Amino acid sequence: MSEPTLYTDQPPSPQALVDLFKGEWSTRFPAAVGVETGGTAGLCEDERVTWALTQLAAHGHAIADATTLEVGPLEAGHTYMLEQAGAATVTSVESNARSFQKCLLVKELMQLNRTRFLYGDILGHLETTNDTYDIGIACGILYHMTNPVRLIELLTQRCRSVYIWTVFYDPDFYRQNPDKAEKFSATATTNHAGYTHTLHRHEYGEALEWKGFCGGPRPHCQWMERDQILGALAHFGFTKQTVRDEPNPHGSALSVVASR
Repeated sequence: MSEPTLYTDQPPSPQALVDLFKGEWSTRFPAAVGVETGGTAGLCEDERVTWALTQLAAHGHAIADATTLEVGPLEAGHTYMLEQAGAATVTSVESNARSFQKCLLVKELMQLNRTRFLYGDILGHLETTNDTYDIGIACGILYHMTNPVRLIELLTQRCRSVYIWTVFYDPDFYRQNPDKAEKFSATATTNHAGYTHTLHRHEYGEALEWKGFCGGPRPHCQWMERDQILGALAHFGFTKQTVRDEPNPHGSALSVVASR
């Protein structure tokens, strides 16, 4: 009989928690936490979120004491930042089962006592909940959707203000980087809720094989173009927009804070 592998004979420690997902982490946690994940992304001190919180305050929606919706927390790095900044509550919705489990681990590790993590699809949550939020945060999510305008529509219905960071389809970038253009297999014009826009089908390909994969739930996703992302927000009434273009090795990206 083989030895059981679901048990440990080591004393409890933060590192033992993190090692439950050894080799799967993207996030590097603050040194004070005292763990080594192997991840390199500084999502607990992300300048994009710092910028967003400043702009949200300028829109009249400060994070302090705000009810906050977070879409796709990944490994709860941004969740930690939201609590540190004073959010009253954070409702954080994650559809990737392993990412959800990692978020629960980080909730314990970093004592995120004002956050509730929900496992499920964000569209289903927004379509069925009666809750509304002061702020919606969708960082690194829009380009993993197959109907991104539907997500924008629902966020504008349930949130008083939103922050979105996303990569987008930029023809100039792909002319200069033809190797990255190979992942796009089709282009189509479509309409959702009266808003006509172009979608560029992006195939995940070999990335699906990694155990720590953190993309969308299907083998492909649909990328939008920059001006059409901003246009969709305006179409649903979020015409007050602060936009910043972002450098990104995977494609052109933007940050936008928007409200009515």
